[in-house]
Amino acid sequence: KRVEFLMTDLESSQVKQARRVEGKFPDYEQIFPKEDAVAEVVLNGEMLAELLKVMAGLHKQVKVRFYGNDKPLVLECGTDTQKARAMIMPMRE
Repeated sequence: KRVEFLMTDLESSQVKQARRVEGKFPDYEQIFPKEDAVAEVVLNGEMLAELLKVMAGLHKQVKVRFYGNDKPLVLECGTDTQKARAMIMPMRE
């Protein structure tokens, strides 16, 4: 059994398929925190996705360091022989 998702950026769309996983799962709404966020950052999603794609090619675990509102996020990953570090600035709303 498969599930289909329609994804769009309002200019184009594509259908993605995923394998349906059978089983009993917890209510996902209970996983999200109920209290207000401590801080919020708005990022360019395309830039973040590209950075994560490049870094995931080096190592599957990427560390994200958050320094506060209006401060850059620092992404780091690496192996014993190669390391990557990137910075992405938040966007103004």
